[in-house]
Amino acid sequence: MRPFFRYQSKLMDEFELKIIKHADSVLFINSADTIQMKEQLNKTGHLYTLPLAMLEPIQKETKKATQSLSTSDAKNENIFFQIIWLGGIDWWPNKEGLKWFFANVWPKVCSMRPQIRLHVVGRKTEQFTRTRPENTIFHGYVDDPKRLIRASDLMIVPIFSGSGVRVKALEALSLETPCLGTELGLSGIPEEGCWTTNNLCEWVDILTSVHQNQCEEKGKAGGRAFQKRHSIEKTAKTLDEIFTPLLRSRFQGSQDKKILFP
Repeated sequence: MRPFFRYQSKLMDEFELKIIKHADSVLFINSADTIQMKEQLNKTGHLYTLPLAMLEPIQKETKKATQSLSTSDAKNENIFFQIIWLGGIDWWPNKEGLKWFFANVWPKVCSMRPQIRLHVVGRKTEQFTRTRPENTIFHGYVDDPKRLIRASDLMIVPIFSGSGVRVKALEALSLETPCLGTELGLSGIPEEGCWTTNNLCEWVDILTSVHQNQCEEKGKAGGRAFQKRHSIEKTAKTLDEIFTPLLRSRFQGSQDKKILFP
């Protein structure tokens, strides 16, 4: 099947390039994708980055107000550091990343920091319960995980394949919960709220040495960056800046005022 998938991928790449060359403007939600396409096409005029927009939480609770993670472990005063992984195992990059984390990172972290807990949230994650990873609580699918994210000190995003922007990481920053992830996992995410590395030793070092106050400071910085770059207002302004000149050039003389988001 792999040769077939490679062939299909090649066809899709050719189709995308063909469409992009004939488009007046192309918007990418990830700056890395924009840069790659500009280099591939050797042109810059009509390729733009439009950061993914998300609504801010209606009410931001404090860490103290969301301390409970709906588990008896959370009531134990000796457990002082909580991390969360969020995603569906039915998407291969998620499964690949979590499998890597359990095999290479988590055993070392638990042996060096026994008072740490990992909360795994998402579809079909029960398959990982068979290996009984230590210090891990499996919540399964949660309809609204915001409270769990907000109550956590850190979100982990180990991703090694795929593209786009991880909405879960953006959601974490909107709730002022910082992220630790791979370069691909946090591509397009404000760096102010993240620790980004592909190095296994650095993953272990961060998870065994970072403290809650450091996470809180980085989370607040990430929250401010989210408001600045990923708000609905910011996205509307960017769309206006991109499309107004384009539409004016197409309909010269039809109207002088802005066409989009006046």
